Amino acid sequence: MAGTLTLRAWRWVENITPHPLSYAANYWARQLLIMSGRVLDGYGYGQYRITGTVRINSTLSMRRVTLLRKRDLSVVARTWSDPETGEYAFEHVAQDDYCVVCDDYGHVYNAAIADWVEPEPME
Repeated sequence: MAGTLTLRAWRWVENITPHPLSYAANYWARQLLIMSGRVLDGYGYGQYRITGTVRINSTLSMRRVTLLRKRDLSVVARTWSDPETGEYAFEHVAQDDYCVVCDDYGHVYNAAIADWVEPEPME
């Protein structure tokens, strides 16, 4: 399902929750996989895709986009939208319900979330 995520100016709230040291090694190993753009935990074998566009106040923009599995909110993949077209894509995902989260690395806009996103078949 294609969709548009729009970031709007609101208020920046600093995240002050540190990551627990008890799982630091596993956390960073997982983050390296996520940031590499690879789909995690066996998700890279699906025949579906999720696509969309990122806009900031009606302007196509480049922002980090994260795909979360709806049932447990685990991170499936992370990518960046194209700076000129604002488009993003998650390919080879399983048939499931997802959330797509777009956050602002500049700390000016609140995150935009698309909920109950269903993937479309790849052709």
